[in-house]
Amino acid sequence: MEKEIILVSKQGFCYGVRHSLKIALDTLENTNIKRPLHLLGRLVHNQTINDLLDKKGIIIHKNNTRLKMLDEIDSGTVITTAHGVGIDVIDKINSKKLEFIDGTCPNVKKVYTKIKDKIDQGYTIFYICNKKHPEAEAVSSFSNNIYLLDSTDSIPLINNSKLVLFNQTTATINEIELVKNKVLDIYPNIEIIDSFQENEKNKDLLLQLEKEISMDDPVKVYL
Repeated sequence: MEKEIILVSKQGFCYGVRHSLKIALDTLENTNIKRPLHLLGRLVHNQTINDLLDKKGIIIHKNNTRLKMLDEIDSGTVITTAHGVGIDVIDKINSKKLEFIDGTCPNVKKVYTKIKDKIDQGYTIFYICNKKHPEAEAVSSFSNNIYLLDSTDSIPLINNSKLVLFNQTTATINEIELVKNKVLDIYPNIEIIDSFQENEKNKDLLLQLEKEISMDDPVKVYL
């Protein structure tokens, strides 16, 4: 049976990854920056890119939290990925007297700033995410008044009229909508700040594709 492949126009690395990759490559070119160079986590889910950085001399730490990765580093310069890092990680970098280069995506940084502003205003934060994702790790360090939501069963009952809902910038639309709708059922007056990056730009394209695709004759969609 013949199948049609639909090529979505929005493709490639997101802005945050391109930004972080440029910082990593620029750092490699700058011989004045203290060596060795350490990257906290994989820059992108692309083995070719990670192999390139490894061959050029960047030590990529992985398979642990950012905070625990620092236990493997005693000298040199630490570069963060586009996901950013928590306050506790920054404090540990400084306490170990390591050099620091911030590769955080500017869009992610804006979301973090908004979350911190809401915390200062006395809000309780609901953050829809994959709890093991680096963004969730960073956000959880900002305050004890943040609740990470990864399912409809993880929504707490909070006695605070000042509630605001954020989401992980790289979460899928389906993950966000399912938990978001449940939150709205429980807290219909909660303030919502959507935090999608290019996912949001792709949303209309995907919804349009869903309308065009027949469920009786499915096609595979590649992003």
